[in-house]
Amino acid sequence: MSKPAKTEPTDLPSYSIAIRTLGKSGVLLKKELQSIANQRNSPDKVLVYIAKGFERPEYSIGCEEYVEVDKGMVSQRALSYDEIESEFILLLDDDVQLAPDSAERLLNAAVDNNADCVCSDTFHNQNMGVAAKLYNIFVNMTFPFRSKKWAMKIGADGAMSYNASPENRFYETQAGEGPAILVRKKAWLECDMKSEKWMDSLGFAYADDFLEIFKLHSNGFKCGTLYGSGIVHLNGATSSKSYKSDPKRFFLRSKSIYINWHRMMMSDPSANKIAKLTRMLAFSLRCTVLLLSYITAAVAMINPKIPFYHIQGLFHGYRFAKSASYKNLPPFVLRK
Repeated sequence: MSKPAKTEPTDLPSYSIAIRTLGKSGVLLKKELQSIANQRNSPDKVLVYIAKGFERPEYSIGCEEYVEVDKGMVSQRALSYDEIESEFILLLDDDVQLAPDSAERLLNAAVDNNADCVCSDTFHNQNMGVAAKLYNIFVNMTFPFRSKKWAMKIGADGAMSYNASPENRFYETQAGEGPAILVRKKAWLECDMKSEKWMDSLGFAYADDFLEIFKLHSNGFKCGTLYGSGIVHLNGATSSKSYKSDPKRFFLRSKSIYINWHRMMMSDPSANKIAKLTRMLAFSLRCTVLLLSYITAAVAMINPKIPFYHIQGLFHGYRFAKSASYKNLPPFVLRK
C-alpha cells in the first residue's frame, strides 16, 4: 500500500490512523475514509483493524491497510500497534467524519497542552435538552458541572459528570468519548490496555472508552477533550444495536457498572481505608437510585423483571470481581 502524501509541510508530531470495524458500516465508513483522504495534515498510515471472519468493505482510498484481529470493542483497540511507528495514533470508530483540519487541531491541542491523549467531543452532552439531561441524571447518574479546567470527571461512584458549558478549546479530562481519540502510542502501550479485554467477555463493552481514558489519567498521563475538533459522529449501526434490543440489557449494564467501578475505584493503591469506604458508600447510593429508576422502567415497560435484572447484574459483577481471573489481572495503576 502506498503511503498518503503530505499535502503541506508541518512541524507537528507524526501520527497514524487506526480504525476498528466489523465492515458493516457501509457508506459511513466510506465517508470517513474520504474525510481521511482530505486531511490537510495527512497520516503516516491508515490501518483498519477488522474483526476476523468479517468481509472487507469494497470502497478504498488506496492507502489503507487491513489487519485482522479478534472481535471486540476492546480487542480491536487494545493492540500493540506493531504496524505503526508514528508518535501519535488517532483511534477512530468506523462511523465518524473528519473536517479537513481535524487531525491538525487534535495534534495542535496535544502539543500546546503537553497532552498524551486528546479526545474529541463527539456526543455533545452539553447540548442535550432539559428532558435528556434529567434522564441522564436519574438513569445514568450523569450530572453536569461548570468548570474552566475540566471536561469530564469520574466520581467516587464510578459515574461520569460533564462540563455543562465548555468553550471550543482544550479541557483536561478524566474520561473521554470513544469515537475519536488521539493518543501517544508510548502512553497507550505503557498502560497495558490489553489487560482490559475482560470487558469483551461480557458480550458488550459498556463504557470501555471511559475506563481506558481514566486508566491513562490514573497512570499519570495528561488527558483532555478538544471541543470544536470538527469531527462528526454519524450515528452508525454498531454492536450496540443488539445490546439495546436485548431485554436483559439491564442485567448486563449493572454487571458492567459494578466491575468498571471496582476496577477504577477499588484497585487504586493510593486509596486508604476511608477513601475506599467513601467509594463503597457512593456506589451503594448510585445502585439504589438506579434501582428506583428501574422500578419506574418496569412499570412503564410492563416488565417486572427489570429491577431483578439490575440486582442480579450487580451480584454477578461482585462475583466476577472475586473470581481468580479478575484477581489475576495486572494492576490498574501501573505507574507511580
